[in-house]
Amino acid sequence: MQDFSRWIFYYRVSSEEQRLDGHALERYRAQGLSLVPEDNLYFDVESGASRARKGLNGALARLRSGGCDGLMVPFHSRLHRDMNIWQEIQALLIEHNLGYIDCSKGLIPVDLTSPEGEFGTGLDALLAQRQRREIQRHSLQGHRHRREQARFMFAPFGYRTTPEGQLEPNLDEYRPGITFWATAKQIIQWIVVDGYALSKTCDLQLSAWGLPTLHRDRPNTPKGLHNWLRNPALRSYFYNSLTEGLTKADHPPLLTEQQYQSLLLRFSGPLAPRGNLHPLAGLLFCSECGGHFTKKVTRPRLKSGKRSGREYHHLYCINAHPPPGRPQKCKARGYKKYDLIEGQIIEALTSVGGKAFEIAMAETDTENPEIIELSQQIAKFEAMNDPDLQTAIDTKKAKLLALQKDNGATAVDPDLISYYAQLASDPTFWEDSDWAERRILYRELVESVFVSPDGEAAVDFRFS
Repeated sequence: MQDFSRWIFYYRVSSEEQRLDGHALERYRAQGLSLVPEDNLYFDVESGASRARKGLNGALARLRSGGCDGLMVPFHSRLHRDMNIWQEIQALLIEHNLGYIDCSKGLIPVDLTSPEGEFGTGLDALLAQRQRREIQRHSLQGHRHRREQARFMFAPFGYRTTPEGQLEPNLDEYRPGITFWATAKQIIQWIVVDGYALSKTCDLQLSAWGLPTLHRDRPNTPKGLHNWLRNPALRSYFYNSLTEGLTKADHPPLLTEQQYQSLLLRFSGPLAPRGNLHPLAGLLFCSECGGHFTKKVTRPRLKSGKRSGREYHHLYCINAHPPPGRPQKCKARGYKKYDLIEGQIIEALTSVGGKAFEIAMAETDTENPEIIELSQQIAKFEAMNDPDLQTAIDTKKAKLLALQKDNGATAVDPDLISYYAQLASDPTFWEDSDWAERRILYRELVESVFVSPDGEAAVDFRFS
């Protein structure tokens, strides 16, 4: 048998699914070990159209460095799926006088400089590229069909898919005496109504139903719950990739839109509670220098030297009290009692809350005329209630969203603003609400608060 100890053997698969389901890497590795030393094996789990492959680049570097006789592959499409990549490899092999072997055609090296070798490998390269494009085309057509049909590939916990690819409540028994649907509603109750943190909700699930035992079981980690709550299917929507927008579906929701918006403020992005954040974090500014206000919590010492159990909450300008080593940029060094500042903001919200809805509606009248016209067209088409118009409606909604972004506009939900305005004008809300509920209201209705050196808070509303 010919000695291939100085040859490089390269192989690849396109995805982890191919690696695991087809055991392709194992087969190619066994084939390579039967021909070359283990140090001469190079592989990738990546698309053949990618030039930035660690294994391929390693193999080509070895070939350039010298000391090798040539390159071997299980078959040609395992080397690439792009004609340009092959042309680069071919030029390298010819330049360094190296051989090329496609093991599917035998173990005789191909003379790449001969007309037969150039034609044969060029044809293989074109076929490999064509196969990739054909796979892409079928995949895109399949995805397009699924999107156009608004079919759900997977059902989130609490639902199941019908034969038509739609969702319905899963009324099968999840645990003795409770269905999947009822379990999902209980999780929503804990998070939305009772206001428990995601980690606390995970603990309650474990106590109530034990460890997960099923494939695609309930979301049982904080991250899993977070992703589950953001799934538009829970609000009776389907994500339409053709328009990059949401399409209304027919299945019953687990979350209302108001509940979802509240959860976004509570659990996502910079608004998520971290460390010692307070309800007004990020909204308070110094009227003297424009710097942020932050909160300081102190517990005085007792005569015994221990800290008192009582806490005092104060606000101060970060530019007036900079960290060690940084210059002082503001002269307003006084501390402000947190309760007094928040009390002024609550008083302002209580008085203006009832007007916020009317102010917000007045703002929408000053929008771009094209935005107004598109909104009217969408409303007209939706009133026709014709399924054949849904694609046109989705397209217009996508265009409307793009226009709103270009104009720096923020879509106003009248029902949502009305809901928050009603809460703000109700004194009992401020008496019974916790810090997370107040924080949501501040974020929806307050743009900024400037605090003067004498402790006066000037509130700028989002709809004013």
